[in-house]
Amino acid sequence: MLLKWGLWFFFPVKRDKIVACSFNGKGYSDNPKYILQALLGNEKQQEIVWLMKDMRETEELPPGIRACRFGSVAAAYHLATAGIWIDNVRKKYLYKKEEQLYIQTWHGIGAMKRVEKDAVGSLWPDYARMAVKDSKAIDIFLSSTEMESGIYRNSFWYDGRIYEIGSPRNDIIYRGNAARKKIRDMYQVNEDCGIVLYAPTFRDNTPTDVYLRDEKTLLKACRERFGMSDCLLLVRLHPNMMKERELFLSRGKHVIDVTDYPDSQELLVAADILISDYSSIMVDFCITGKPVFRLAKDVDRYRGERDFYLDIEEYPFPLASSEKELEQVVLDYDEQKHLKELSEYFDKVGMIENRHASEDVAEIIRDYMTGCSKEELFRKYDRFLAKLPE
Repeated sequence: MLLKWGLWFFFPVKRDKIVACSFNGKGYSDNPKYILQALLGNEKQQEIVWLMKDMRETEELPPGIRACRFGSVAAAYHLATAGIWIDNVRKKYLYKKEEQLYIQTWHGIGAMKRVEKDAVGSLWPDYARMAVKDSKAIDIFLSSTEMESGIYRNSFWYDGRIYEIGSPRNDIIYRGNAARKKIRDMYQVNEDCGIVLYAPTFRDNTPTDVYLRDEKTLLKACRERFGMSDCLLLVRLHPNMMKERELFLSRGKHVIDVTDYPDSQELLVAADILISDYSSIMVDFCITGKPVFRLAKDVDRYRGERDFYLDIEEYPFPLASSEKELEQVVLDYDEQKHLKELSEYFDKVGMIENRHASEDVAEIIRDYMTGCSKEELFRKYDRFLAKLPE
């Protein structure tokens, strides 16, 4: 990778150039996408480059954003000359200049399972060395909860600025009627049909029987409890679970695999109910107030391998350790109890979602593009956004 940077590292930085990426080039999605969406209406011209592995996905990009292959020589050139970097995972190979602004949005809010330094035993051998280097380069880390800010400070080898702005990708949850219609039209789901989204997290070397096997009983319970005339299961698997897709591809017309759909937030907007296990996607979805259930058949094993930041029982999502129990917790769902527990949970973690996080980050970027120095930028925003190291 150093050879790819080569001469490019000595090229001048363009303040009005942005390079963004999501999940190491997996497509136009997550927090970087929504920050760019807020920037596209900017009256000032800017150059925006999106790094992606599969160039067949370029049709996802709106006018004003051009694609570049992730990991290519051209990508190294754009990274070396861009004034602003936006990402949601670690940058593994990094040669950043002082005048470049690196905004790290991360990809999970309200972390449930332990990560980074707290899960170092489950990370690849050189991860910590790479993460320390990445953290030193970050200028602004975005946070959605006070608990999350503490995790970044204590577990991410990070001692820089944390801006408690909220999660840009969740703005759509508050105003996503168009996305709901888009998903229903794409998968031909009638408006009177309920949508249950199943989104389990990734596990290493785990038997497949930990995942949902009896969707018919689950959907029957959902129809009964929530008065749905019909109900579909949309299955959204983790990108590292491609071999598990076979479990869901031949289940019949009431199961639709949406793993390849690029934007999970649009799926959350369309869903009426979420089923997961240990994924932070539950924290994104729970701000809707809609029902969330956990099917976690391997709690003891997972606790031993990764463990959680709060006790498994402290999260405000009914927990089932078997599919029979899942059926029962769905049938026993109490909406008022759920909303009360959500409110208590938001207080406990210090939830910061504010409905316009993408616009807030876009404003910071615009200021930097128009010549504001980092020192001026930080003076302007630190006083009401920053959580600084003590």
